[in-house]
Amino acid sequence: MQNFGLNLIAILFLLVFLIMLVWLLVRVGSIIELVKSERNEKVDGVWAQKQLANFTDEELEELKQQLNLNS
Repeated sequence: MQNFGLNLIAILFLLVFLIMLVWLLVRVGSIIELVKSERNEKVDGVWAQKQLANFTDEELEELKQQLNLNS
């Protein structure tokens, strides 16, 4: 009977360990996704700045007016 108790404790310990391992993997995956999304936003920001650099002052004023009308 004592052997059954030890087996039960070992199984519970392994179950808790596996749950913690899955939780850790989920957390690491979400952190990786967050870093990727921030990196993509920075890249998109650089792309947008390069696109805006191609506009003339008149075109930029027109865009600002259109944005103000939409707000």
